[in-house]
Amino acid sequence: MDFLPNKQAYLQPLSKVSLDDSKTVSLVDTDDILYNFDSIKKYLCKQLQRREEAASCDGLLERDGTYYLLEFKNQPSKKVDAAQLARKAFQSFHLFRLAFEQEMSVDESREHLVLLIIYQDSEDDVSFEKLRRKVHGLANMPERDPILFDLRRVHGKLYREIYTMPRSEFMADWYPRLFPNHK
Repeated sequence: MDFLPNKQAYLQPLSKVSLDDSKTVSLVDTDDILYNFDSIKKYLCKQLQRREEAASCDGLLERDGTYYLLEFKNQPSKKVDAAQLARKAFQSFHLFRLAFEQEMSVDESREHLVLLIIYQDSEDDVSFEKLRRKVHGLANMPERDPILFDLRRVHGKLYREIYTMPRSEFMADWYPRLFPNHK
């Protein structure tokens, strides 16, 4: 059963998908196209649930068989609500399966999903990032980069990889990989 019959209708520019809650500031102001996963969530909830809306990530992008769920937080890391992010990570996984890959098992879905949390840079975050990476290296954690916001609990269970990073790191490292055709 196709719960989301017209997926193409949900393609929007990254500048719109990365708008903050006030709908006035885009964390990433480009015209690159991806799925507005918040809009997909609203559609699915209206069609299937008709009451309290689920929580979801902001955007979804598919590249070479890997799906990237992106959550944009226009605030420094210390102000991000970890409980809200955990809820979004959990519910986005299930919404993704409903809208895009119903035939995949949970294990198969996990192998195709990567979660990216992008938050606003701040002076405190620069120092924090250095300390975070140092502690992470000393702790011999299994993942390559430290995972913030208590999302480690879904790493390897719902998502193949999880990355939490400031906007500057996203723009330098991830943006060129996810949007290689950007001019």
